[in-house]
Amino acid sequence: EYGSHYDEATTRVDPKARYAVRVPTAHPVFESHRVAVFRQVLCGPKDSDQLLLLGELMRQSHESYGRCKLGSPGTDRLV
Repeated sequence: EYGSHYDEATTRVDPKARYAVRVPTAHPVFESHRVAVFRQVLCGPKDSDQLLLLGELMRQSHESYGRCKLGSPGTDRLV
């Protein structure tokens, strides 16, 4: 039997459901790396390669967020 998850007021755990763990756990790990790389690239030389890499990092971030089922049509339109 599972114990309390300490946020029963806002979240209900269905004991019969299967919950994804790998993708939502991987997102913040890889996002942290993407943010660090983004910062480095942003501080680097200003050229078309910089813009392409920044765009690619933002696209990866959006895809990762979407795989966690946290995306929305609004963010899809922005990207």
